[in-house]
Amino acid sequence: MSLNIGDALETAVSRTATRAGLTLVGAFFVLQLLVTLFSTNMNAALQSTVSPAEVAPVVLPVGALASGVLSLVAYVCIAYLGIVAIRSMVSDVTDHIPGEFFSRRVGPALVWWFVASIVVGILVTIGFVLLVIPGIYLSLGLAFTLVYVAVEDETAFTAMQSSWDLAAGHRWRLLATFLVPAVVYLVVVGILGVVLPSTTVAGWVVTGLVGAVWGVFVQALLGACYRQLRDAADDADAGNDAGPADGGDDAPRATVADA
Repeated sequence: MSLNIGDALETAVSRTATRAGLTLVGAFFVLQLLVTLFSTNMNAALQSTVSPAEVAPVVLPVGALASGVLSLVAYVCIAYLGIVAIRSMVSDVTDHIPGEFFSRRVGPALVWWFVASIVVGILVTIGFVLLVIPGIYLSLGLAFTLVYVAVEDETAFTAMQSSWDLAAGHRWRLLATFLVPAVVYLVVVGILGVVLPSTTVAGWVVTGLVGAVWGVFVQALLGACYRQLRDAADDADAGNDAGPADGGDDAPRATVADA
């Protein structure tokens, strides 16, 4: 079964607009504002030849070290929220975010999330440096790595293998699925950058809001693609195994999608 691009995009839009999706948008919005605030203040503190007001939309009475530490804390919070978001988008729950998604094996998930992000980032970067096509191929094949880390509680390297297997035969449809929304997002951000510079408070807020909506939409789209391909793989396995009627050892393992 091929990935249904239209269905994945429709599902992603609808999931982003749900109560759970909008709650995540609000949370990402606040965290992104904090990251921008702390990082720009750190840069302003380090650039002695430039007035802080020219770099940061809001100037904080703290030094570069404090701003850097606060930025790091905010980034960790964003990673944590990313785990919660992908768990929410893979589940069937749309009217709220179950408490389990905030607490279940969060420590290991965060560790493997960072490890996977670093390893995948290095591999994809090498692929793009060698030639653009290998970079795209690697990024598509490893697209579901963080999903497996957050949803299936897999380690970084097991998740990479699982993602590679799940994406096999669907990479170019995955590219088409993410390409159009990405182009639209880049155009919108480019226009906003001209109309509302990021050094202004209005530009800071609007850019943060657009980024938050985009972040949740990407998680929703990734979750929709994951569920499509995972369901198709499970159906194929069930057909090949032709297990006993009572399910036995062939019953699929429950995930957060069943919450």
